[in-house]
Amino acid sequence: METNEWLPRTCDAAHMTSQDSYTKLLEMMNRLEEGDDLRFTPEQAEFFKSLITGLIDTIRSLKQEKKV
Repeated sequence: METNEWLPRTCDAAHMTSQDSYTKLLEMMNRLEEGDDLRFTPEQAEFFKSLITGLIDTIRSLKQEKKV
C-alpha cells in the first residue's frame, strides 16, 4: 500500500496543532497549484484544491471567531 507523505499518520495526528494543520494545507495547495505533485490527475488535483480551499476558509473563519 502506497502512503502519501502529506497524510498524517494516526500517531502523528494527536501531536499536530491547528497551526501545523493549517500550514500543511497551505503547503499542499502550493504543490497542487505549481503542479509539483504528479501523483494526481488534473481532475483529482482540482478536486483536492477545492477541498483544501474550503478547509482553509473554515480554519480562517474559526480563527476570526476566536479573536472576537
